[in-house]
Amino acid sequence: MNKIGTIIVALAVIANPFASAHTWVSCVNQQGNNCNAYIRNYVGRSTPTAAVDDYYTWKALGRPNDFPLCKPDSQSSNRTYTSQYPMATAKAGDTLNIMYTPNGHSNPGDRGLQTTSRIHWTGNPSTQLNTRADLNSGNQLTSWPYGQNCATTGDVASLPCVNGFTIPAGTPTGVYQFVWYWPYDKDQQQSPIGEEYFSCFDVAVTGTAYVAPTTSVQATPSSTTSNANPSSTTTSNAATSNNANPTSASPSGTGSDVCASSLANCQSFCAPAAATQCDCDPVTGKKTVRCAGAEDSASSASSIVVGSSMILAMAAIAQAL
Repeated sequence: MNKIGTIIVALAVIANPFASAHTWVSCVNQQGNNCNAYIRNYVGRSTPTAAVDDYYTWKALGRPNDFPLCKPDSQSSNRTYTSQYPMATAKAGDTLNIMYTPNGHSNPGDRGLQTTSRIHWTGNPSTQLNTRADLNSGNQLTSWPYGQNCATTGDVASLPCVNGFTIPAGTPTGVYQFVWYWPYDKDQQQSPIGEEYFSCFDVAVTGTAYVAPTTSVQATPSSTTSNANPSSTTTSNAATSNNANPTSASPSGTGSDVCASSLANCQSFCAPAAATQCDCDPVTGKKTVRCAGAEDSASSASSIVVGSSMILAMAAIAQAL
């Protein structure tokens, strides 16, 4: 399709509310009742128009390969975020929760239940996905059934669906573009066939999440009356830090938290002897304990319960964004 054809399709997307579907990403990282990040150039649900679904919906008809994946006001050259509607931030290994409203397309009998929505990216902060032709299985990060984790009671047309995607471990720091892609294709008799929806957003990867040990080790001090100088050993107490789920009930989020919660236990660890050294690395959480009069000292390894949970928002919060 030439440029004129692309413009015609784009205008049809904006002007034609025949929208058998209105689906777009309304939140990039939903945690409980809070949205922590948004799509590009998000300005809220009440502005600039009351027809908010029409405004944010970016739809391609007929599968034109030169169709731009991002709306004209959301291209990489003019993307914006605000303090009220910020860009997502995460660490490599974190999971973010995409939220969208299905507008009835998760109802039994709707074709939406036969489709998948997908996340694409280049994995390179210096490159972007620009047109539909750029989408392929090689840059698809993840996918899920369109009607998965959606509200099933009440006004299911306007209540959210929430699905998680994970920043791959080892991803270098930088700002990455992501494209949410949903090939709905409701009208199977359409010629040429194709009805697809897109939302563009970015994630600033700021580091790597801590990986917690799967088990904890309890060290037992060696009691002796020898006057030999004590030695020390260390044990890693690094705990998982997941910025994508700040409300997760994990007892400690970083090595410094481990230090703060366990240094007070040095004396009880050495009892009845006195603790002559009680050091902790705030980055790794490794703790070194020396006990007076102990020929062999050991590290205190407090039991740490580490877990993560993806909190799915199934309340009518979409109107509050």
